[in-house]
Amino acid sequence: MPIYDQGYRRWDGEIQPAPWRWWPITRQGVLQFLPQRKYLLLLGISWVVMLFRGAQLFTYLRGREVTQRLSEALGGAISFEAGPGFYWNAIDKQMLWVVLFTIMVGADLIASDRRNKALQLYFSKPITPNDYVFGKLGVIAAFQLIALWVPAMLLWLFGLMLEPTGAYLREIWSVPIAITLWSAVVMAVTGMLMLAMSAIGQRSVFISVSWIIFFGWGPFQLVILLLREFTGSQYWGLVSLHESIGQLGHWLFGLDPPWEFHPALSLLMLVAAVGICYGVVRWRIKPVEVVL
Repeated sequence: MPIYDQGYRRWDGEIQPAPWRWWPITRQGVLQFLPQRKYLLLLGISWVVMLFRGAQLFTYLRGREVTQRLSEALGGAISFEAGPGFYWNAIDKQMLWVVLFTIMVGADLIASDRRNKALQLYFSKPITPNDYVFGKLGVIAAFQLIALWVPAMLLWLFGLMLEPTGAYLREIWSVPIAITLWSAVVMAVTGMLMLAMSAIGQRSVFISVSWIIFFGWGPFQLVILLLREFTGSQYWGLVSLHESIGQLGHWLFGLDPPWEFHPALSLLMLVAAVGICYGVVRWRIKPVEVVL
């Protein structure tokens, strides 16, 4: 019987699991941006900023007496400690680079595929929509990993090398766990929000501004703080994803949170935001488009 007369026949073979099918998408995306000079320059600057933190740590741990005498001479104007609060302050300041790389790398990730009709090409290959989403998310996470997690962990190792004592280790032993968990939350929230904005919008400027508004960063962070002062309600912090991330970070590092509500509420808000953004992305990407 000719093959064109047999009609559709279901394949009865066994589907082999391929958990790394998203990796080629991530690799191609990273290689698209990483060789460019501006991204290498920004990554270098982000590490230089963390190097100053290392110099500050060295000054305190190896020159503690000099630092204390200088502080006494200035009337206590210099206050420095090398505990979890120092590492939290260092990694929290790296959020600037997270914002920059998220906008620069992620704004056009899905929008360009939708404009160029590339989704059909992606899904003509043996990948699923989840592979596509996680592959695109991996592109953003790769740059955030280099600018956020890696220098923070190296800073912690540097501090441990400077003060290899049991007392200091007992003080900062939980810092790498807090750095890893907080970095994972930051990557998931910022990355999925950017993918959702990129799946909705068409132009990079609109996508970037929308992301900043929904993330609650920059001038919109000041709006949240003003609303708290005018209304006296601490729950305005839940409206801002940036403030919720900060609230969770203070709790992970064992510090007093800036907002009075429990960090568990922040975690629930962040999980809900990631779920909503994931749903938006899955809704906007379609393997097959029917043209009538």
